[in-house]
Amino acid sequence: MLLHEAIGVKMTFIRDSVPHVRFLFALPLQVFADWIIDPYMTAIVKHFQVSDLLPKDAKPLYSKALEQLIRRAGPSIRSREPPET
Repeated sequence: MLLHEAIGVKMTFIRDSVPHVRFLFALPLQVFADWIIDPYMTAIVKHFQVSDLLPKDAKPLYSKALEQLIRRAGPSIRSREPPET
Protein backbone atom coordinates (compact mmCIF):
# COMPACT_ATOMS: atom_id res chain seq x y z
CA MET A 1 0.00 0.00 0.00
CA LEU A 2 1.31 3.42 -0.94
CA LEU A 3 1.48 6.29 1.54
CA HIS A 4 -1.22 8.39 -0.13
CA GLU A 5 -3.59 5.40 -0.10
CA ALA A 6 -2.83 4.74 3.58
CA ILE A 7 -3.84 8.26 4.63
CA GLY A 8 -6.98 8.31 2.50
CA VAL A 9 -5.90 10.50 -0.44
CA LYS A 10 -7.62 9.27 -3.58
CA MET A 11 -5.52 11.18 -6.13
CA THR A 12 -1.98 12.45 -5.78
CA PHE A 13 -0.99 15.93 -6.93
CA ILE A 14 1.18 14.55 -9.72
CA ARG A 15 -1.71 12.56 -11.22
CA ASP A 16 -4.22 15.40 -10.82
CA SER A 17 -4.29 17.22 -14.16
CA VAL A 18 -6.51 20.17 -13.15
CA PRO A 19 -3.82 22.22 -11.34
CA HIS A 20 -1.35 21.61 -14.15
CA VAL A 21 -3.78 22.70 -16.86
CA ARG A 22 -4.76 25.72 -14.76
CA PHE A 23 -1.09 26.69 -14.44
CA LEU A 24 -0.49 26.25 -18.18
CA PHE A 25 -3.38 28.62 -18.84
CA ALA A 26 -2.71 31.14 -16.07
CA LEU A 27 1.01 31.69 -16.58
CA PRO A 28 0.83 32.91 -20.21
CA LEU A 29 -2.21 34.99 -19.29
CA GLN A 30 -0.25 36.71 -16.51
CA VAL A 31 2.71 37.35 -18.79
CA PHE A 32 0.42 38.82 -21.45
CA ALA A 33 -1.40 40.97 -18.87
CA ASP A 34 1.93 42.29 -17.57
CA TRP A 35 2.88 43.28 -21.10
CA ILE A 36 -0.37 45.23 -21.47
CA ILE A 37 -0.47 46.80 -17.99
CA ASP A 38 3.19 47.86 -17.77
CA PRO A 39 2.87 51.14 -19.76
CA TYR A 40 -0.11 52.17 -17.63
CA MET A 41 1.72 51.42 -14.38
CA THR A 42 4.75 53.41 -15.57
CA ALA A 43 2.47 56.36 -16.33
CA ILE A 44 0.83 56.08 -12.90
CA VAL A 45 4.21 56.08 -11.14
CA LYS A 46 5.28 59.17 -13.08
CA HIS A 47 1.94 60.87 -12.37
CA PHE A 48 2.38 60.38 -8.61
CA GLN A 49 5.69 62.20 -8.75
CA VAL A 50 4.61 65.21 -10.78
CA SER A 51 1.02 65.75 -9.59
CA ASP A 52 1.66 66.64 -5.94
CA LEU A 53 -0.61 63.82 -4.77
CA LEU A 54 2.00 62.85 -2.21
CA PRO A 55 2.63 65.09 0.80
CA LYS A 56 6.07 66.68 0.91
CA ASP A 57 7.15 64.55 3.86
CA ALA A 58 6.13 61.30 2.07
CA LYS A 59 8.16 61.93 -1.09
CA PRO A 60 11.49 60.64 0.31
CA LEU A 61 9.75 57.48 1.54
CA TYR A 62 8.09 57.02 -1.88
CA SER A 63 11.43 57.50 -3.65
CA LYS A 64 13.09 54.98 -1.36
CA ALA A 65 10.31 52.42 -1.98
CA LEU A 66 10.59 52.99 -5.72
CA GLU A 67 14.36 52.46 -5.63
CA GLN A 68 13.88 49.21 -3.69
CA LEU A 69 11.31 48.04 -6.22
CA ILE A 70 13.65 48.75 -9.13
CA ARG A 71 16.53 47.01 -7.36
CA ARG A 72 14.47 43.90 -6.50
CA ALA A 73 12.67 43.62 -9.82
CA GLY A 74 15.76 42.56 -11.70
CA PRO A 75 17.07 43.36 -15.15
CA SER A 76 13.67 43.60 -16.84
CA ILE A 77 12.69 46.76 -14.98
CA ARG A 78 16.22 48.16 -14.83
CA SER A 79 16.42 48.29 -18.61
CA ARG A 80 13.46 50.67 -18.73
CA GLU A 81 13.84 54.37 -18.17
CA PRO A 82 13.37 55.07 -14.45
CA PRO A 83 10.85 57.70 -13.44
CA GLU A 84 12.30 61.10 -12.68
CA THR A 85 12.48 61.98 -9.00
